[in-house]
Amino acid sequence: MVTTLLFLCSFVGVVLAEEITITIFNFATINRVVKLSSTFLLLNTDSKIQCAQKCATNSKCWSVSYSSNGECRLCDRGWNPLCTICEEEIGAVLYSKDDEGTCINGGRLDQHNTCICLDGYAGTNCETLISDCTNGKTFSYYDGNDGILYIKPSASPTPIPVYCSLTQHRARTYIQRHYNPGFGFNETWDNYRDGFGDMFTTAKDFWLGNVHTHYITSNGFYTLVFEMGNQDNSQVYQQEYEGFVLNDEASQFSFGLDSDSTTTLSGLPTLGNCLSYVESGIFSTYDKDNSLQCAQKHGSGWWFGYAGNCGYCNPNGVLIQSTNGQRIGVDYEVFWEETMEEWSPWYVEMWLELR
Repeated sequence: MVTTLLFLCSFVGVVLAEEITITIFNFATINRVVKLSSTFLLLNTDSKIQCAQKCATNSKCWSVSYSSNGECRLCDRGWNPLCTICEEEIGAVLYSKDDEGTCINGGRLDQHNTCICLDGYAGTNCETLISDCTNGKTFSYYDGNDGILYIKPSASPTPIPVYCSLTQHRARTYIQRHYNPGFGFNETWDNYRDGFGDMFTTAKDFWLGNVHTHYITSNGFYTLVFEMGNQDNSQVYQQEYEGFVLNDEASQFSFGLDSDSTTTLSGLPTLGNCLSYVESGIFSTYDKDNSLQCAQKHGSGWWFGYAGNCGYCNPNGVLIQSTNGQRIGVDYEVFWEETMEEWSPWYVEMWLELR
């Protein structure tokens, strides 16, 4: 009989050992390890795989924790915090056997025999994907966490990995984050369409992808929120645009708005309007510049419109992070002119809120 074991901490690969199949997945970005089992046998093994094999060949073993000092802890099924070294010790690994079909897609039973799901899956048996980050707040095992989840908006043909923040009162679905001045957003049309950056690593610098944003905003009434702040967050500003809809690629990713807000629900001061001036404008990149060379001038992809000054903001430009907080006057830097004038932010974020 072939036994499948899920490896829930680090490592990616597949190991075959006679009748035993150990399938190894990486769920580290979820920052979630389910607490399963109580210890019934403590061993010393030479490797994580050897420890996993000990569990796979033991009918009583339901999960196993391998710590960095070579301690292999075999656990039976049940609810006990003794087998949760992975949460507490750097280098430890938690394995757990499949729940015999009760919870699918990586889900695990809790002490009440209720499935705790992963990766954006939900439902009685973790059989469906959530449609939006906001939908994730209805599940206790997602609510209060930040990280990568897969969502399935009704318009999207495939699941979409998104960075969700569920620690806020209103869930955030990030479509852009920019923190590293060395990370460039001067990318091609295809990359802006499909997404680029390090969402799966530091989640600090990425563009979700216009096609994904199109599918998401086709799914409900969204507010687009911009946030910019200085190094110590003593100055943080936001700008909100209600009813943001991004059209498809055939429309060259033009967008529509219901209104721009003069106040923010967060109570933070506003950046000032920028997008309303270019509403219905189409997207531009250096290799598909629909804006009189504005994308090339500002070194980024954006909705620049057709104005001679190429619009009033460039949130995908280069972060200067100047020590005095002021712009240095180059075309390619991040700026937001209407209210912020010469102020230069330390970071930029853009996210969607379903309201």
